[in-house]
Amino acid sequence: MAQIGGTESPSWADLLGLNHWSGLLDPLDDTLRDLLLMWGDMCQVTADSFISDSNSQYHGRCRYSRNRLLDKTFFPNAADYAVLEYLYALSTFLFVRKESNWMGYVAVSGNAHCNAVGHRDIYIVWRGTNRMMEILEDLTFPLWPFDDDDEDVKVMLGWRDIYNSKDPNFDFNKTSAREQLLETVKGLVERYKDERLSIVCVGHSLGGALAILSAYDIVKHGLSKIGEEYFPVCAITFDSPRVGNQAFRDSWEQQPNLRLLRVKNEGDPVPDYPDQALGYVDFGTVLDVASDQSNFLKDGVILHTVAGWEGASGGFDPTRVKRSLALVNKQGDDLVDKCKIPASWWVEKNKGMVLDKDGDWTKESAREQLLAKIKELVEQYKDESLSIVCLGHSLGGALAILSAYDIVKHGLSKIGEEYFPVCAITFDSPRVGNQAFSDSWAKLPNLRALRVLNKDDLDIPNFPPTSDGYVDIGTVLTVDSRKSPSLKTNHDRHNLKVILHTVAGWEGASGGFDPTRVKRSLALVNKQGDDLVDKCKIPASWWVEKNKGMVLDKDGDWVEAPPGI
Repeated sequence: MAQIGGTESPSWADLLGLNHWSGLLDPLDDTLRDLLLMWGDMCQVTADSFISDSNSQYHGRCRYSRNRLLDKTFFPNAADYAVLEYLYALSTFLFVRKESNWMGYVAVSGNAHCNAVGHRDIYIVWRGTNRMMEILEDLTFPLWPFDDDDEDVKVMLGWRDIYNSKDPNFDFNKTSAREQLLETVKGLVERYKDERLSIVCVGHSLGGALAILSAYDIVKHGLSKIGEEYFPVCAITFDSPRVGNQAFRDSWEQQPNLRLLRVKNEGDPVPDYPDQALGYVDFGTVLDVASDQSNFLKDGVILHTVAGWEGASGGFDPTRVKRSLALVNKQGDDLVDKCKIPASWWVEKNKGMVLDKDGDWTKESAREQLLAKIKELVEQYKDESLSIVCLGHSLGGALAILSAYDIVKHGLSKIGEEYFPVCAITFDSPRVGNQAFSDSWAKLPNLRALRVLNKDDLDIPNFPPTSDGYVDIGTVLTVDSRKSPSLKTNHDRHNLKVILHTVAGWEGASGGFDPTRVKRSLALVNKQGDDLVDKCKIPASWWVEKNKGMVLDKDGDWVEAPPGI
């Protein structure tokens, strides 16, 4: 994100809508543009850190602690802001099912930043729709009184419920998001009452609706009043839906020093929902942008569009500010293919799984590379007691057998007149060769093969068929993954992690399965699959390179890192 600045920047009050952003939107003022991108990046933090995987025992939570949230999500100028509180909201469906989720955060600008700009800013950031229960709330569109003491001022029932609901049975929602917010804001205003203050509520989509409700609520409750003066409170929303009726709009416009700027992307249907025929109205100042002006996009992405927006008649300038193009594909696939940016590349390393202290959890052919390296190593360690073990799963097992055979056949396991042991250990490997290959294998000195087969895997170990001339070789250890109570009935029988899990607890053909036989993390089964029963609460396919290999370079651009060699 470009630095906020400029030789003749508007005042902070103007940037927060003192004059309803008159003269700042078309063309878009550069200082306001930078602020909009920063506010949008604050919203993006919620998407980047929310645990949405239902298989995780922490689903619905924020992945990071408050003091690391901005750093871990690479928020620009993270050192200038401190996250003080998290906000949790309760979603309900038909008064029967309830779900508590992390819904956003409250941040303040730090002392050094405040001294530099001359004001202290409180930011309230709301997350957009992610959970199914939130989608159901989004569809609960009857208008309902915002407060019980005013029957005329009405807002959308679903978003009112998210904002207001609480249940003593939920650890994070013994109080509602509304109560959490108002208590936090009250404390912060008291703490900073001797400073020049402002509050900015930001959100995208559903988060925008909550930003509007919370900004209104703060002023309506008098929390933005110090002495006889009301400091600025502003809601900044990105493609947010309509929120309330005409009475809500009238009440909003009567509140002192309260403003709303809605950034709308042309063609996005969400800002036109719920329908005005149901009694909903638009209000606030609107900045219309059109993502189809960008030559880089398949479909619309709003912050990218704001970054290059030249106004309704000015088109799109991708060089307007320094902003990484890769951010567009952070959690989607919207850049055209020629940009060469991976889709949905923002992934927490291994989906939050960590290794604890107990250990839970070419130009040459491959043949030429292997034999050259083996020759070098045997020469290096020829005065020691040596052995070689070739390992592999599935296709890798076939290659393990070929390479073990090749090493001995080439005499690389011979030191003086003795052949040291060479062994192939394979897991659910297919057949490799014919009878002559089996005979040749059997004649080679000190060469062995142990094939671990899952009884329930009927395909790979029986391929290719013996009718085509293939034969089995080596010693076989047969295990049966169906005996593990931790695996789904339809688990992947050929998955290496499933086989190793079975080996760990295997008691023999007649002995069953003992999960305590050895200490081995159960989570490893789901490392690259979804084979554990749901009660294990382990995310599916959790082993992922951090951000799919995308790294932040010295110029602040997201680029794909070259693979390690």
